[in-house]
Amino acid sequence: MEVCQQSDTIRYNLAGFAGSTYEWSINGNSLNIVGQGTNQITVFWNNAGTYLLAVKETTTAGCIGVLIDTTVLVNPKPFTTAILGPSVICVEDLLGKNYAVTGLPTSTYRWTVKGVAGFTGDGTPSIVVDWKESLLATYLSVIETSDKGCEGEVQTLIIKVDALGIDLRYVSVGTPDDRMIIDWKLINKSQTSSFNIQKKVASSANAWQTLATVSGNVFNYLETDINTDNQAYDYRISATNLCGTLITSETHTSILLQGIQNVDFSTSLDFSAYVGWVMGVSEYNAYTSSNSKAYSLLESNVNPGQAILSVQQPSEYRKCYRIRAYEKEGENTESWSNEICFYFSPEIYVPNAFTVNNDGLNDGFGVVGIAINEFTIKIYNRWGEQLYESTNIDEKWMPIYRDEDVPMGTYIYVIQYTNFENKVFQKTGTINLLR
Repeated sequence: MEVCQQSDTIRYNLAGFAGSTYEWSINGNSLNIVGQGTNQITVFWNNAGTYLLAVKETTTAGCIGVLIDTTVLVNPKPFTTAILGPSVICVEDLLGKNYAVTGLPTSTYRWTVKGVAGFTGDGTPSIVVDWKESLLATYLSVIETSDKGCEGEVQTLIIKVDALGIDLRYVSVGTPDDRMIIDWKLINKSQTSSFNIQKKVASSANAWQTLATVSGNVFNYLETDINTDNQAYDYRISATNLCGTLITSETHTSILLQGIQNVDFSTSLDFSAYVGWVMGVSEYNAYTSSNSKAYSLLESNVNPGQAILSVQQPSEYRKCYRIRAYEKEGENTESWSNEICFYFSPEIYVPNAFTVNNDGLNDGFGVVGIAINEFTIKIYNRWGEQLYESTNIDEKWMPIYRDEDVPMGTYIYVIQYTNFENKVFQKTGTINLLR
């Protein structure tokens, strides 16, 4: 009879007379046998070797039967070593990974690789595995079976697939605009001990500079004391995976808004594109703030490289602008540009002539101003008689006095106005009325 070492408990029994007692022995030793005295015992073979199992029956009448015995060959259980091979796998090096154990030279080996259907070497003490990036966490195991059919203990190796990936969600100029907001996240449920926030001038060949290093459980960073009015910047996030490989996010580029003030007190704006979102930008909107009030929409669906013209109102002495970009699909994030502001001193433009011929062009006399708080205009004829007065800068003088047309000629205007600090200014001159 052959059994395997440390296999399940084995029962042995002898059919005898009712009421008989039985004396069992193993290699002549009758101690510590479970079921001693009965016709059935259980044996757990701890050690390999050859054993003589014997039993003698004694009937109720005291008659002793013949000694019955059998030889039991306990074959050794394989004692397999732990699995040797990489327990951490990274996405940049998934293929051709070797795993091996050491056991009896004549044994066979049954391998299990969770999540991987195909690998080479099953039945042997070593295998080669091509891992999948999607597994993230898995394991492999092996059971050794000797040529006698005895199985060893299951050897298991836990495998971690480090699919470290970083998604830079957005960069956005903050408020005030001397700061940049940088926000990112991990993908594939990966993890890392730290992140590096890196920056360079947009579209330049300059080397990346590390702004800061933050803990692996921090996913945003506020860069301060930055001049966002001169140039756009490229940003990325980097980290090192468990295999020592540097992993970087995609690059995102901030929006740069620039503009000029025109001679007619209007402003012309232009801005650069936001770069980095997988599906791009769904829409750019221009916003404006007048006299330090809250921002409001100036124009929607504007485009990089498209000039934006903004006309100022007479009451506006400070005008600021920003661009807002919206991510297309994805996470619906957004990014703001820098803020550009224009400051206007009180100025008034006065034409030197106008025609009254009912052609709809210059039929009335009016002025244009900027940053005007209070305004008064008076018009006189050459004898000093006041013909007109108004406090509305948008109102035009239609040359009628006392219900009669004012004759063609030269007239004098006197304009008084104040800025928003109530400083008084005065402007005088002549205007030619043509008919």
